[in-house]
Order: sequence, then structure tokens, then C-alpha cells
Amino acid sequence: MMTSFKADGNIAKDNSNQVFTNNTYNQSGPRSVTPIDTCLRKSNWPNPSFTKTDITAIDGVLEEAIEWVFRNDRFKKWHAEEHTTLLWIVGSAGKGKSTMTAGIVNEMKKPSTVSARKATVGYFFCGSSRENTNTAVDILKGLIYSLSDDSAQLGPYLYRYWNEPEQAFDSSVDLLESLWHILRNMLNHPEQSSTYIIIDGLDECDETVGELLSLIGTDGLVMSRPVKWLLVSRPLQVRLQQFIPDGPRQYQIVLDEYSSELKDAIGRYVAVKVKKTALSDYDEFELGKIRSLLTRNAEETFLWVSLVCREIANLPAKQALNIISTVPRKLFALYDRGMQKICDGCQKGDERSLRCWKLIWTRHSLYNDPHFVELAKLAGLPDHEDHEEFDLDGLINACNGFLHLADNGTVRLVHTLGWNSKARAHNGKMFAHPESEAL
Repeated sequence: MMTSFKADGNIAKDNSNQVFTNNTYNQSGPRSVTPIDTCLRKSNWPNPSFTKTDITAIDGVLEEAIEWVFRNDRFKKWHAEEHTTLLWIVGSAGKGKSTMTAGIVNEMKKPSTVSARKATVGYFFCGSSRENTNTAVDILKGLIYSLSDDSAQLGPYLYRYWNEPEQAFDSSVDLLESLWHILRNMLNHPEQSSTYIIIDGLDECDETVGELLSLIGTDGLVMSRPVKWLLVSRPLQVRLQQFIPDGPRQYQIVLDEYSSELKDAIGRYVAVKVKKTALSDYDEFELGKIRSLLTRNAEETFLWVSLVCREIANLPAKQALNIISTVPRKLFALYDRGMQKICDGCQKGDERSLRCWKLIWTRHSLYNDPHFVELAKLAGLPDHEDHEEFDLDGLINACNGFLHLADNGTVRLVHTLGWNSKARAHNGKMFAHPESEAL
């Protein structure tokens, strides 16, 4: 006989495995009337799947460009160990880390060759330019969200903190310690199969990420059930590196040390990118030269290829080849060049350059991705509906790789690195408001 009773407050015990239905919880029935995803949406917790979609929106995940990682000995050891393990993938800016992470998430979600039962994957993409994605609390909420979404049996560990009358989680759930407690219970669930916890972009978080790394190092590696931890970031500050465990089951892949593998991956990416880029009337010889130059000059940096391909789209072959040959090979320098072109145009009174400046400045002041019409209004641009010549794609492209216009009309920052180049623009002057005399 099923045992059930009214759920009132935080009455479920830490180790209970009950599943809730219609404000009761029982030990056998599935969750139905008040699903955990409804609670999460109402509470405005960060949904990692949305961020993952944003990251892959421009180019998707090119499996051929990341397959070398799955063949890497350290990755294979991390993946094959029966015990809890940790892998830290670290690389400089523009190496395609977030796209690689998205591909790893996809791969880990597939049923294994040994068992048709898929693994449970909790993941999170940190971002300094997005709302609710750059603190330790944000990370834990996102991990709990994705675990609950991936495995229905884990939802009750969070749902017990849901206050039905107030339609909100208890305030204690906003504390780092409480969220870690919930995550820990989920990871120790007795019926869990393989579990992966994947966190990308740790370097984009605030100082609280040190507390989370400390918890992972002291508690996350001693769970009663095996957990595969994957951390991805640029090189961290020394004070944060001390929290990354170093032991027999902890592995590290430094992307910048795999020049041969990255060069091959870049070649594959270039082939796809050139095919997608609108290069009109190019013969095979010219296309081959374009591919060769891009691969050679990219210095194993995916973002560099993406930005340059955007610039040469629709240009004659001779002009495209000249641009590829002369643009800076360093990513920061390429962004500084783009910003300098906009600044020079503003100083000459070019209206298009000034509009770009306003769009970039305004977009970076926002956390969420606004629709272009909203962004244009906030930036003080004229109503595009009253101007037939208003070219949305052209104006975004004129922003020199700082912004991307998505298919749904929202405007996204291509990479926070672009904004970080502001400190070097104008010989080190701050990136001024568009109306400032600093222009």
C-alpha cells in the first residue's frame, strides 16, 4: 500500500527518495501535477540548456573539430575510471572551449556502448556578460536545474524546498551551503547511474567561485557514488588554482600544449566555415588559397577564423586574400583593430560608425539579449520602421565582430573578449559612452 501525506514546508528527510504528486509525495508514483521544471521556471533559475543553445547558435558543434579530445589519453582515463575523477581543461581565449564543452555535454548524454542507459549530466556555462551566470550560487542553481531536468528521480531533492502557497523556493535555497547540500544529495542518490558535472567558463565568475572550487576539492571528490567532474576555463589566477585538486585521479588538459591537434581541428573548422561564408564567384584555386591562409594565420584560434570569415563575406577573392594576409593574427589585436575602425569612423563623423558604437556600448550594459528593435531604441537609434534603408544585418556586421544578430532577432555579444579590448582601445583610454567627448 502506498504511503502518502500532505507536503507542508520542508518535511522531507535528507535521505528520502519520495516523489511528489499533487501536493503529496509518495514512494512509488511519478511526479505529475506540480513538476519541478514548472517550479524552476517560476523561480527564474538559470537554465543551462538556453545558454548552450546560444553558444552553439552561430556555428553549432563541429564534431570533427573536437573529436581529438575524446581520443586524448587523459580524457579517456578520466572517463573510464570507476571512481570519482576530475578533469580540468584549460586554454587561452578563442580556443573554442565553450563549443567544445557543449560537444562534450552532448557526447556524455548519449547511451553508452556498454549499457543502453544514458548517464545523468549536470552542466553550466558561466558568463560575465549574462544575468545569473557568474557566481558560485548561479553555478549550483544551474547544475541542480540541469540534473533535475535530466533525471526525474532527482527532482524531489529540490522540490522539498518549494513553498506551494507562496509559489517560491524557501529563502535558504539562495545560500551556497544549502545549494551544495541539495547537489550533494542528488549526486549520492542510490539509483544514480554514471553522473557527470561539467562547468565551463570558471574564469568569468566572481570571487565566490573560490568557495565552490574548495567544496569540490574537499567534498565533491568523496561522494558515495562516482562522479565525473569536468572544469573548463582560461588560466585561473594563482589564488584560484590552489583550489584545483592535484592527485592520482585528477587530470589536466592544457589546450595550448596540443598545437598539432588544434591545427588539425582548425583546418576542419576552416573548411566548414569557408563553405558557409558567402564567397561569390571564387574558383577552386582561390578557395584553396583562402583555406590555407586562414588555417596558417589562425594560430589555433577558432574565434579568429570566425571573425575574419565574417569580414571577408561577399568580397572579391583578391580583396579577401589581402584582408586575411594583413589582419592581426592575435585575437586581442584583431578586436582592437575592429574597435579602432569604429572609433576612427566616429571621429570623422560617420553616422554608421556612431550607430555601431552606440549599439555595442548599450548591448554590453545589458545582461539579457534584447531584440534588435529594443536595443536600437535603448541606443537612441532612429526607428528602423521609418527608414527603408535601415539594414539590420549590415549594421551588425559593421560592428566588427562585437555583436551577433540571432535568427530570432535578438542581439548577442560574440565574446566577452571583444569588450575586454576596450581597455586597449584609444591608447588605453576607457571605452566612453557614445555621447562622451572622449570620442
